[in-house]
Amino acid sequence: MGLFEFYTVLLSIVISIGLASLLGTAMRLIQDADRVTFSATHALWAVAIFLQQLGFWLKSWDYHALTDLTPVIFFTPLALAILAYACSALVTPHIPEHGPIDLKAFHARQSPRYAVAMAAYLLMAIVQAIMMDPMTADLQIDALVMGLMATVILVSVRWPRIAWLQVLTPCLIMLAQVRFIIDRLLA
Repeated sequence: MGLFEFYTVLLSIVISIGLASLLGTAMRLIQDADRVTFSATHALWAVAIFLQQLGFWLKSWDYHALTDLTPVIFFTPLALAILAYACSALVTPHIPEHGPIDLKAFHARQSPRYAVAMAAYLLMAIVQAIMMDPMTADLQIDALVMGLMATVILVSVRWPRIAWLQVLTPCLIMLAQVRFIIDRLLA
């Protein structure tokens, strides 16, 4: 096993736990659909976070050229994986054995937590890109886009009653992630 495989196994485990949390909760909500008060906004955030997890997993291929495992190379992608997991863990509600499952109330109560985790993930992605990659025009554009997305997320947390912003924010994340995933798959 080479350094790349050794390191990406750790990142993949963290990402896998986040994906398992999202998928397991989605299946449980489907099983208990008669008890669920659906929230489209919460569903958009869950899908955005799912796509973010897939995007990070695809991005981890960039580490295949690793020849050294310096503290920067070790800790910055690991911090990203942990923040991606935090997004997943925070967006997935606890499903009680009995009683109603109100996703609208859950979103109203918990969305600042998973939104801030997503903003932290995007800001850490900028830090990671700057620390691990040369400053290229592509990196500067990506950093600008991630910074703007983090700003939109934090604005949506500051003003949670603005309904269109609560919907627009995860939609922007989904669009950016779908674009990234398609670009990676076609490259």
